[in-house]
Amino acid sequence: MTTFDSGGKHISVELFLPAVGGLHPAVVVAYGTEGLGVILGHDAGAAIRDFARHLATKGFVVLLPHFFERTDTPEGFQTVLPVYTRHRDEWLDTLGDCLNLVASRTTEVDKTRIGLLGFSLGGHLALRRSKIGTGIAIGAVVDFFAPISSPPFNGLGDHLGDLPPVQIHHGASDQVVPSAQSDELERLLVATGKVKGVDYERHSYPGEGHGFRGAAAIKLSKQRTADFFKKHLA
Repeated sequence: MTTFDSGGKHISVELFLPAVGGLHPAVVVAYGTEGLGVILGHDAGAAIRDFARHLATKGFVVLLPHFFERTDTPEGFQTVLPVYTRHRDEWLDTLGDCLNLVASRTTEVDKTRIGLLGFSLGGHLALRRSKIGTGIAIGAVVDFFAPISSPPFNGLGDHLGDLPPVQIHHGASDQVVPSAQSDELERLLVATGKVKGVDYERHSYPGEGHGFRGAAAIKLSKQRTADFFKKHLA
């Protein structure tokens, strides 16, 4: 665990490193409304950290910032969603500051090969962050079951054509963020001229809900994510 400064706050960030030294591509991971806690019997923290460790074994430097610390927001649906509109831009700024931290780690990271990965709320933020110019190019973004237009998120804003290659994952039985939200994201991408299989990928997982539980779906989604980042952060 280390820290970086964002908006006058010290933000904790967990770091996952490949076993082999040298310069590597990097991925910043954004968690969802549950943060790194346990919700509805699902240990989101354990699942996300396991995902980060997997990417590290595939040769990526992975950073997991605790961006709710920027606004002192307790994790959980009931505490995060009511303040989303007020704090969204602060969380986006904190992800941007984490990207600057990544780029500064010049003995470990090739700053020309940086990606973003987000789960649920984090997927929404990762998509928004990827199209905002920061001076650091985002080579690819991976979204797991992100809300797009459902309240209080209300869309992704302008300049969707500026998004880098996008990979979308969604459980077909998701009752928290219905897969129709990813349908909408796909329509938005197509409307900007992006082509499936070239500019974006879409993967659906039968029987999976919000936060995958099945071992096969988890394994496959990890493999697809690592392959996508390898392809676009080469």
